[in-house]
Amino acid sequence: MAPPAAGNGGEDSLQKLLQHMEGLQNQNTELVEVLETLAASKRQELDGIVEQKLMPWINDLKIPEELKDNFIRGIKDACLKPTDKKSYKSLLNFQANPVLEVMCGAAQAHGEAIRKVEDTRRELQDATLKSQQLHADASASSRRVESTADRVMFAKHDDRLVGGKRAIEEVAPDEAPQQSRCWNALFESFN
Repeated sequence: MAPPAAGNGGEDSLQKLLQHMEGLQNQNTELVEVLETLAASKRQELDGIVEQKLMPWINDLKIPEELKDNFIRGIKDACLKPTDKKSYKSLLNFQANPVLEVMCGAAQAHGEAIRKVEDTRRELQDATLKSQQLHADASASSRRVESTADRVMFAKHDDRLVGGKRAIEEVAPDEAPQQSRCWNALFESFN
């Protein structure tokens, strides 16, 4: 009679094994759904990183649109693709992926270089403006000094006229004898 009990126990064991396998299959399905949800959220997170950190740099490179799309797709694939089909650990921390680290580092270095160039351009522009202002101030100062010296020394014809004095060349010839008669009369009155 042992064989029928063993047969009955065998069917029962087989039934339990099938139920266990069905339970594992359900768990597997649930885990796949969880992993797909995780992958979708990680894709969105990666899209945000690419948009914020990499796109300004990529756009500055001025590469054709189709190459740009392939480049971005390659970065995303390298970051999200698990090393093997069963390992999803790389999805949990894709930011530690060397591809993303290199791309973010290049984008950051490019941004810093652009900022330095822009800072240098502004400094040069400020220095140029200051130089032009100093030159204009020096020229104005030089003109003021020259004008003052000319007025003091009556070196320029126009400056003498400003003071109300006439040059000797401007005195009329017929006025000269009158002046000498005037002086002659004055000297004669003293004698």
